[in-house]
Amino acid sequence: MCETRWVLRHDAINRFKEMYIPIIHALEDLQNSINTETSNKAYQLLSVILNGQFFITLSIIEKVFAYTLPLCYHLQTVNSDLTAACDHVQNIIDALSNLRENSDSSFKSIYDTCNQILIDVGSEVTIPRCVKKQINRDNTPSQSPEEYYRRTIFNSFLDHTIVHLADRFIKHKEIKYKTKVKPSK
Repeated sequence: MCETRWVLRHDAINRFKEMYIPIIHALEDLQNSINTETSNKAYQLLSVILNGQFFITLSIIEKVFAYTLPLCYHLQTVNSDLTAACDHVQNIIDALSNLRENSDSSFKSIYDTCNQILIDVGSEVTIPRCVKKQINRDNTPSQSPEEYYRRTIFNSFLDHTIVHLADRFIKHKEIKYKTKVKPSK
């Protein structure tokens, strides 16, 4: 997929999420296939998408991309205005910052929906096990799976998105202000 075609990424995430339960049913059927290669691949894919972390991450991406999708459409228009685009980016950054500041309530609705869907398909949300000496990831202290995923994925992804939007568009904001400066006579 092309690096600049973010609208396609939005669509892919949304379609996968919409088709999540039918995909699970299809993989369960393929898992019972007499062809062992097909059965093994279906089993592997099924165990990945039934993982709570996978589905929560998918839902978080869908939520954040819902904020950036209008910007993607705006930036792909023929007569895109730099001032309007910078204002749009700032509005998105403000909205995502608000989500981040209220992450307890923002994430709760995502988590509750994910948890119910996973229960419906026979899976559950669990915290990855913690070890004393951590090498590859942080042992985030948490009392519940909801708190763990809010801290490790939701907040991190929001922070990452906010920083990258600001970094990518800050130079355009400077250009916007420079074009408004009128030289003195």
